[in-house]
Formats: sequence, structure tokens, C-alpha cells
Amino acid sequence: MSRTATRRLPAAAATLLWLLVLAPSVPSARPVPNATPVAGVPAPSSAGAGDLAPERLEPVTFANRTGREIVHLFASPRGARYWGADALGGRRRLPTGAEVDFYLHVDGLSSYDILAVDHVGDAYLLWDHRIPDDAAARVEIGATHLEGGYDHPPLATVEVVNRSGRDIWYLFLAARDSTLAGIDVLGADAILETRETVSIVVPVTGETVGYELVGLDAHDGRYAGIVEITPSTRKRTVEVGAAVFR
Repeated sequence: MSRTATRRLPAAAATLLWLLVLAPSVPSARPVPNATPVAGVPAPSSAGAGDLAPERLEPVTFANRTGREIVHLFASPRGARYWGADALGGRRRLPTGAEVDFYLHVDGLSSYDILAVDHVGDAYLLWDHRIPDDAAARVEIGATHLEGGYDHPPLATVEVVNRSGRDIWYLFLAARDSTLAGIDVLGADAILETRETVSIVVPVTGETVGYELVGLDAHDGRYAGIVEITPSTRKRTVEVGAAVFR
């Protein structure tokens, strides 16, 4: 469903490469306060979403200038070891010449590494791209960022079912070692209505990776938990706000 004009906006208006370790250091963890647990999922303890709130989100426009259709798009906070969730999620594609808007979690002038993969498997990389916290940002992905082709890794799908009784306006799934929550996978023009389901796609690595799932509703409600993706995981279902986790 599209977000309406009454929505509270933020304050300021595949491949081996996918499995690449982005940095050797792992940020120290800090607790996440006042989070409603996702059913059956351990409470999060990473640094990434500790200050996640609508006023810490910035709108970012991603523009495809590659001459090819983009089928996967990742925005990973600088210093994270994993790419995290595919913002396109297997649900949509970004044609050449098209643009798409998302929200990114920022903390001052934040840096993100950005990976796009086109329909023939070529990757485009933008390292250490700065996202300001006081203005809308724009990311132009073009031929100069081309890194060549890579073999696709296995992908896991995390299906998130909204049983909270409230519409979720922002939804994040970021690796626990990340210093920020990353990208709102719903996109800037959609919400996850109660009883609806959304699919999130992440690459599968050779080790178990814990991802922090955080949802924010329109009433400052917060839903959070840890979803573990093992080397054999291909699909998991998380029911937010329900008593049952499958």
C-alpha cells in the first residue's frame, strides 16, 4: 500500500562479491531499549538500531544510469562485514534511466558502500558514499562503477508477516555487526499493512549470520528481534507481534 500524505516524514525532507568482507573490525555492541520482541526471536543487542527513529532517517534517490536493468541493490553501512538485505527484494527491478527512493539510517554524515547487480550479473560498486543528515541525497549508479561479472550466491528469503495490529511504516534487516540499521526495505512510498507479508532477500554465506529485524509503526511503536541465517537457510518466516514464530 502507498504511504499517504498524512504520513510523518523524517525531519530532513550475485555473487562472490556479495559475500565480500567489507572490514575486519566489528563494532562493539550496545543494548537496544524499549523494543517489542518479534515473536520467537531473540531480542537484539547490536549497535545498529539503538538510535533508530524516523528523525534519524534520510531520503535517498537511487538512479540507474548503467544502461542495463538493475535487479539487486544493497546499501551497507561503512565498516559492516556483510551486504545485508537486497533493497529491491526480488519484488521489483530498476530499469535503466529509472529512479527509486528509499530511507537510510544516518548518524551525522554517514558513509555507505553501495552494490548494484544488473540483469546479466555484472556488479557496480560505490565505496564510502557520504549520506548527509540534513538534506535529501542522490546516488547515481553508472558505467564508471562497473566491476564486472560474478557468480550468484545462494539467496535466503525472510518473509515478514505483520501481526502487530498496526501498519509498519519502516522495516530494516541489517547484519548485527553493522553500526547503522541500513536501508528501509519497504521503500519511500510503501507501508506494511497489518496482516500483510513482505519478502526480504539476503545472500547466504558460509557461516551463520545474525540479522537485526526492526520495524517502526506510525505511533512510535518499535518491533525488534534477531533472525539467524545459516548456510543452509533458504526461507524463514517471522510474524511480527504474534505469539507464533515459524
